[in-house]
Amino acid sequence: MKTLAGDSAEEKLSTNKDNKKIFIVPAAFGDPIKDGEKNTFPSMDIKPTFLIQDFYEKGLDNPAYYDPADVRRMARIDTKKQKFTSRSIPGETNGAKLTKIPGLNIWRLDFRKPASKPEKSSSPWYRLTTTLAMLAILALIISGVAVIVHAVKGGLIFGVPWFPFEAENEAAGVDRVAAHFRIMNREFVSELENHSSKEHIQLVAELKHSLDVLFMDSPLINFYNGSDNFEFSNGSVVVRCVILLNRPLTDGAQKIGFAFVRALEEGKGILPPGMFYIDVHTVRFAAVKMDSLETSREILQETGQWTEWSSCMKNGTCDSSRIRVRRKYCGASVEDLCGSNTEIVETRPCLCPLPDLVATLTTSSLLLPGQWSEWSAWSSCLTFNKLCDSSQLQRRTRNCLGSKSRMLPSTICHRKSGESAMQIRHCICIQNHDDYEQAESEEAKKETTLKIFENDYMHWVIPV
Repeated sequence: MKTLAGDSAEEKLSTNKDNKKIFIVPAAFGDPIKDGEKNTFPSMDIKPTFLIQDFYEKGLDNPAYYDPADVRRMARIDTKKQKFTSRSIPGETNGAKLTKIPGLNIWRLDFRKPASKPEKSSSPWYRLTTTLAMLAILALIISGVAVIVHAVKGGLIFGVPWFPFEAENEAAGVDRVAAHFRIMNREFVSELENHSSKEHIQLVAELKHSLDVLFMDSPLINFYNGSDNFEFSNGSVVVRCVILLNRPLTDGAQKIGFAFVRALEEGKGILPPGMFYIDVHTVRFAAVKMDSLETSREILQETGQWTEWSSCMKNGTCDSSRIRVRRKYCGASVEDLCGSNTEIVETRPCLCPLPDLVATLTTSSLLLPGQWSEWSAWSSCLTFNKLCDSSQLQRRTRNCLGSKSRMLPSTICHRKSGESAMQIRHCICIQNHDDYEQAESEEAKKETTLKIFENDYMHWVIPV
C-alpha cells in the first residue's frame, strides 16, 4: 500500500527558482485497496505553461495556495479604487462606489446617477397607501359619530350635549309645557285641593320625584328644569302641572310627550320609579309660549278640534314601537292656537293588529283558543329592612295557554274573557304591635286590585 511517506523519493515538487514560487501538485491519499487489484495509471507530467506567471494566478487556479498577508495587501489595493464605469446599466449611472459598512465585513456597491438628471420627487407608493388608509379610518369614525347622533336624537355624546335639530329654530321654541294625566292607583280626597294640606304636599313631592327620574334618564336631560304648578281633581286623581325647561325647545310639547310615553311603555304603564299607574288615554301635553301667563287648567281647555293621528306605518307595515301624535288647534287656522298662544299635543303608543298566524286561528272571538293560567304570587312589599311599605306597588301576572301548554299572545285570552294578564295594587299593611305586616285578606286585595288596559298595552304583555 502506497502512502505519502513512501513516495517521498518520487515527490512531485516543482520549483520556479526565478520567481521563488513553489507549486505543489496534490499527492494521492492512502488507498485501502490492495496493490494487486489496482490498475496502473500513467504518471502526470507538469507542463511548462503552468509555470508561467501571467497564465497561472495564485490563489485562483491553485486552491491549495493561501497567503493571508498577500490577500490583505490585495484587498487594500482594491479599496483604493473609488470609481469605475459600470457597463451593466448604461446611461443610468455615472459610476459606482464600493464602500464598507462599519462594524461589519460587508461591502456595498452604490451606483451614482448622472449630475445632469434631477432626482425624482415623487412620493413612494407606501406613503400613498398609508394616507388612503388614514382617510378611510377617519371616514368610518365620522360615520359612527353621525349614527350615534341620529340614534339618540339630541342626547349626550360622550357627556357633551349635541342638539343639531334645535340649533336653527331654538328661539322659536317653548320653555314651559303643560301636562295632563290621570293616576289610577290613588284615591282622590278633598284635601288634595288645598295646596297647604299634608296630602297635597306629599303627593306633589312624589310626583316631582317621579318626573325628575323620568326626564333625567331621557334625551331631554339638558333641557329639563323641574316641574311646578300642580293641581289635582277628582277622577281617581287627575294631575295638571307644568314641565319647566331651562332654555327654549322647538316642538317642546311633542318631545316631552315622547319621553313621557316612552317611559310608560318601558314600565308597562307605570311611571318611574314605580309609584304611579297612569291611564294612557288621559296623557296630554300643551306647549306654552314664553309670554303666556295662563295656568295649566286654562291652557288644557277642551274646546277646539283635534287633528288626525300620525301614522304608525313604517315601510308598509304597522310598527308597534312608534308613537302616534295628534294636535288640537282652537282657531280657524293652524296659526290660531288655543288661547292664541298654546298648542295641545297628545301622544299614544301605536297599536298594531295581531299577526296573521294568530288572526287566522279562528273567525270568532268566542272560538279563540287558549285559557288563563293561575295567577302568580304577589310581589313582595318588604323593604331592605324587612318592613312593609304601603307606598310600594304589588304585581301579579298570568299567561295565556294554548294546546299542550303552548304560550299564546295574552290578547287572545283577553278577547275571549275580557280579563287582563296583569294586576297591580298598592301594598296593604296593617299595624301589629308597632310592626307592619302585609295584609292577607283576599277581599281587601280584590277591592284594591287594578287591571292594566290591555287594549292599549297589548304588545307589552305578550309572554316571552
